[in-house]
Amino acid sequence: MGGGHDGAAAELAARLRARGCEVCVVDFLHALPLGLGRLLRRAYAVQLRVAPWSYHLLYRAWWRLPVLRPPVVALFHWLAGGRLRRWLADRPPAAVVSTYTLSSLVLGELRRRGALGVPAVTVVTDFGVHPLWVHPKVDLHVCVHEVAAEAVRRLGGQALVAGPLAPARFRGGLPDRAAARAWLGLPDDARVVLVVAGSWGVGEVRGTVLTLARSGRFVPVTVCGRDRRLAAWLRRAGAGVVLGWVDDMPAVMAAADAVVENAGGLTCMEALAAGLPVVTYRPLPGHGLENAVAMAGAGVTRHPRGEAELLAALEVLTRPGPARARAVAAGRRLFATDAADMVPLADLAGDAAHDPACRGHVRRRVVAAAAAAAALYASMTVGVAMAAAHGFGVAHAAAAPGQPDRVFVAVRLRSGQLGDGHVLAALQRLHATAVLDETDLARHPDAVGALPAGMDVAFADWQAADVVRWRGGRRPAPSAAWHQLVPARRIDVVDLLFSRWTHTRVVLAQRVLADDAGPVRLQPGRVYLVDGTRQDPATLDRGLQALADAVQAAHLRSQPCVALR
Repeated sequence: MGGGHDGAAAELAARLRARGCEVCVVDFLHALPLGLGRLLRRAYAVQLRVAPWSYHLLYRAWWRLPVLRPPVVALFHWLAGGRLRRWLADRPPAAVVSTYTLSSLVLGELRRRGALGVPAVTVVTDFGVHPLWVHPKVDLHVCVHEVAAEAVRRLGGQALVAGPLAPARFRGGLPDRAAARAWLGLPDDARVVLVVAGSWGVGEVRGTVLTLARSGRFVPVTVCGRDRRLAAWLRRAGAGVVLGWVDDMPAVMAAADAVVENAGGLTCMEALAAGLPVVTYRPLPGHGLENAVAMAGAGVTRHPRGEAELLAALEVLTRPGPARARAVAAGRRLFATDAADMVPLADLAGDAAHDPACRGHVRRRVVAAAAAAAALYASMTVGVAMAAAHGFGVAHAAAAPGQPDRVFVAVRLRSGQLGDGHVLAALQRLHATAVLDETDLARHPDAVGALPAGMDVAFADWQAADVVRWRGGRRPAPSAAWHQLVPARRIDVVDLLFSRWTHTRVVLAQRVLADDAGPVRLQPGRVYLVDGTRQDPATLDRGLQALADAVQAAHLRSQPCVALR
């Protein structure tokens, strides 16, 4: 789902290759059919951004309603088990290792049914162990701490303890501190706190950074991952040093005195390996909160409940002394053993246990669950797209008696095209909506100032790498103008739900016009999207003039998308 599971898999693969093993790393979500893995990732990202409370309720439901677990295991086995078996048949392994909950459940189910004849191992990357981490037929669960191992045993799994999968570049000593601070423009005597929030930059990061900056005692250095909106907001606020995606995290950690994080993920483990005290503050709901409680209970990190506790904890952890020394020692003790040594290439080899309890009633339950899931998925994707094409959930033309027939025109532009007077004049003649790409505008935030006053503006998309990034960000124009979306792709139920939560109007174009579209036969009441992003200003100006002539020849009137209902 995020970078932590991928990072753990990559590090384990590197260690096993160093021992002479041949390793093949695959993504479990790619085993799900019909793009279901992508939809699952998108839904999870939207849930964390928009309704984190719902994720917390779902997370707790697995504890309170264990009856839900067997159908879910059966469903994902039905969806992904066949492709996993084909992957295994193509390259027969000596062992199969999972670093993700759902893949562990499917591997355990394959062992239970006798379809996997080699050891299955789960590397549990969390301190807080959720029931979905554990399948009793998985041969071994490799845990980061005895706290997690005890939780696995209570859930019926076999467990051993090994160190977290932090790369060697963190465990072998950090780069020069003075050089790292000079690179970031930090004074030598500052108390620097590194704030991280995973590869997606989710959580209450803004409040945390502002608390540190306003205290006057600490200089925050924030790594925003792929969330460009978060980075832009913090830079405007002048809250310390703000970084986007960072490839050289050891250099950044070398400049820090302590780390504040919110999930207990891979970056947290890297900081502990590097010898930095870690504070978990305002953790993500669900696994983030459970990790925070478990790590603090194990004495590995601190988990303050409010601003005063946060500042008090950092006050002692950023200064040399017994408290900092104890925190550093507790973190480094986690890495006394190596998870790669726990992967059983021979010791657990043997025939898989076959459970004959899978009778007809279980098969019927699996078939029913699979059919329901297929119907639900179809309704959320293809069904929603078909309904949206007929006006459901999206903006559409209102039937206004007495008004002439109208067409609605939107023109997708690059920020560099906004400075061309001929293009802007053509947009005004057409009364068209200017559609701007969010990622392009983030790189050139002042470009929108070139638009004439009153021109209708919309976004081209809100998705980048399946992560919702712009929600809550300040816009360089009136907010109403930025609550329109003109996607050039098929939409699904996640898009519609997100538009409802953020009061965003979705404008679905019936036809996209490119530079090679040729003559256009216009039909009243339709939305036409001109994709001008690949055209030079002169070509775009001629194309818009031709479209204006076609509107006039058809005795129609063009209007911006804001006129849609």
